[in-house]
Amino acid sequence: MSLNPKQQIVADAKTYALTCALPGSGKTHTSMELVKNLLEPKENKAVMVTFTRAGAGEMRERVEKKLTAEQQKRVRVSTFHSLFISMYKAAGGYKKIIMGADQDNIIRMAVKSVDAALLDDYMDVVQSIDLLGRQLDPDMGAVPSLHAEVFRKYQNLCRKYNKTDLNALSREVVLKLQNNEMKPLNCTHMIVDEFQDSDEVQVEFLLLLGRAGVIVMTVGDDDQSIYSFRGAMGYTGMVKFLDEFKIKAFVLDTCYRCAEEVLMSAKGLVENNVYRVAKTMKSAAGDGGSVYVYETNDLEHEVEAIIKHIPSQKGQWAVLSRNQIQLDAVQTALQEHGFSYRRLGEKSIFENKDVNALMTMMASIKYDKNKHNIIDTLMFMEEPEDSMDIIVNTLVTKKQSLAHIAQSEFLDCSAELMNLSRLWPDLKYDTTNPSEIDRRCRELKNVIFRAKGVTADKGGKMFEAFFKMFTRWANKGGWTDAVEKTAYLLNNKDDSEKKEVEVELSTLHSSKGLEWPNVWIMGVNDSTIPGENINEATLEEERRLLYVGMTRAEKNLRLSYHKEKASCFIGELTHECIKFKRAAPSK
Repeated sequence: MSLNPKQQIVADAKTYALTCALPGSGKTHTSMELVKNLLEPKENKAVMVTFTRAGAGEMRERVEKKLTAEQQKRVRVSTFHSLFISMYKAAGGYKKIIMGADQDNIIRMAVKSVDAALLDDYMDVVQSIDLLGRQLDPDMGAVPSLHAEVFRKYQNLCRKYNKTDLNALSREVVLKLQNNEMKPLNCTHMIVDEFQDSDEVQVEFLLLLGRAGVIVMTVGDDDQSIYSFRGAMGYTGMVKFLDEFKIKAFVLDTCYRCAEEVLMSAKGLVENNVYRVAKTMKSAAGDGGSVYVYETNDLEHEVEAIIKHIPSQKGQWAVLSRNQIQLDAVQTALQEHGFSYRRLGEKSIFENKDVNALMTMMASIKYDKNKHNIIDTLMFMEEPEDSMDIIVNTLVTKKQSLAHIAQSEFLDCSAELMNLSRLWPDLKYDTTNPSEIDRRCRELKNVIFRAKGVTADKGGKMFEAFFKMFTRWANKGGWTDAVEKTAYLLNNKDDSEKKEVEVELSTLHSSKGLEWPNVWIMGVNDSTIPGENINEATLEEERRLLYVGMTRAEKNLRLSYHKEKASCFIGELTHECIKFKRAAPSK
């Protein structure tokens, strides 16, 4: 495949360079031509850096196809972390490198030492530790004060037990390079992909190598910088690189993926950002695409519109969303209507162990005298083992359901299980009355919250989400129908091994780097995208996130929002090709 003129300029570069590449502009192909040219002189050695092992694996495959055997010996493909680990060990680093469960154990130890209540928001604490760890001089004021205290305790524990995580190790390598305590890499050139995702430590590493004589060439797109929550510098890092080496950015301005209508719609949105590299955008795919924005009443109406629309266009669909809850609703509808699908990235609510156990209990309502169903329910309710044995034996012997507990004078059990037993007869019978459905769900949820020791805000968010979904099902088809739907979902899990599916589901973040003929972005609502507590910087990142989602579409793009909850970004979709419609009403 030949290069266009601007790709050829990048491929022929000989000195420090930053290339800003549009989505679908052929940056990987161009980078391979660049490294091939750089390795023509026998004395040159190159390192190609990306962020993930999967990305590095794909790059190695391209290297093997593109370069001669001799050239392959003079190129190294790696992630940032792999580079830092090899340099750390070469310099005599001796601490045990922790990640995964090992790191999790120390973080939990630190949390419990500071305030065990923080375990309720554990993932927020982990995110704060990661963010601080990615800074050269951690800014403790950038996170909640208790999170900063946990970070200090975590660092102390790592030192005490001679352990280091990847962030601390990376910082140590950079600080040693700054103090001339470590030799730089043995290479003449370094090519860095997805440069906009580099954090402060990684950017400083590249600047230090450049000052030491390594020709550093970076490729990225500031308009696709969506990871500031984990320290990515985005546009700021690009400007710093340009200023350091006194160069101007190359721009690959031709998109080979998106139809003209899709690209121009996305361009009109992202150009509302102030802090970005100015660039023209052209589509090589030509026109013939379509962009529609649908107004819907609520989530149920929105999902209905998506399901109706899927058969109207040829080719695979992707449904993208800011959060998992919205995708859960689409997944349920796809299963009901017999569409094949695949869920990408994060797990759905149905794969959450607590929700799965709750669904098992709800599904057991239909067969509530089955011994295994009784045992599963008692375990879910965290009934003590000694009373469990008595209850199970009695109910099975007498061929009774959980309702028998409240009717029995001799069965000892917890107050929570007694309350569940009193409610159980109601759960057995069908109703379509919204007030009765709401009462049952509310009382059942309260019983479970007390049994589990959680609240809607602390530890019970997934339960809360499931009950909202169950209530929608019951209001639409009746209580018994919702119970049967729960049982169906338990026994018909997502088959992620399917190679060919009609629809793929993904969050906007997980969609980066992917593409589909048809894309539907749902939930473009205020407080969703953009999210809550937004400032100028985060508003621009939220806009970039929507831009990333829009540019996943090759031909047809659909966006939808809820009436009276429209995101401010809906008003920024102003290109003349965009058509605004009201979704067909529910029947």
